[in-house]
Amino acid sequence: MKSHIVSIGMPVFNGAATIERAVRSLLIQSMPDFELIISDNSSTDTTLDVLYSIAKHDPRIRIIQQSSNKGAVANFKTVLREAVAEYFMWAACDDWWHPEFIESNLTNLRANSQAIASISNVLIDGKKWGEREAGVFQLIGAPKDKIREFCWLPGANSRFYSLYRKKSLDGVSLDRTYLAADWSFIVDLLQRGDFITLHDFIGFDKSLAG
Repeated sequence: MKSHIVSIGMPVFNGAATIERAVRSLLIQSMPDFELIISDNSSTDTTLDVLYSIAKHDPRIRIIQQSSNKGAVANFKTVLREAVAEYFMWAACDDWWHPEFIESNLTNLRANSQAIASISNVLIDGKKWGEREAGVFQLIGAPKDKIREFCWLPGANSRFYSLYRKKSLDGVSLDRTYLAADWSFIVDLLQRGDFITLHDFIGFDKSLAG
């Protein structure tokens, strides 16, 4: 199996309406050396048909079919567990990415040794939001200071979909089913390193309806 620089994990359930656009926006990234691991959580729509029609033309795509719906948390864990590259990112099936998202954030991470994650400014429902409202503002420095700043105004927490150093995620629990579980996940990570931000709008376009 070819070793890639980046692993992308896309959990999905009944994403037929949006997943083709999401996948194709990843396949045209300017940094093409990645694997795309898609775990289908026993969809009841045509998600798998869409995926296999794309995957037959691109060997970077690996599709995992769950025999039954394991729940969202288990599906997020599946794609992370299957990832083998040095860098990792989760990708939502209803987002789409600027062509330079991976390359730019990878360069940013490599240039900042204290950082464990990098994110760019993002669009939400096609509109430019401020960094704090979108939840991508930079968090660097002492852990207690970063956590305080993050908890004061997490925003939409788009930073969850950062590009990570995969080793930084080792041992951090995803088994959280309560409201704002993604916020507490970030709090844990802030004790391990910095979250840095590229200020250009070369991130993704996220739908709040997803």
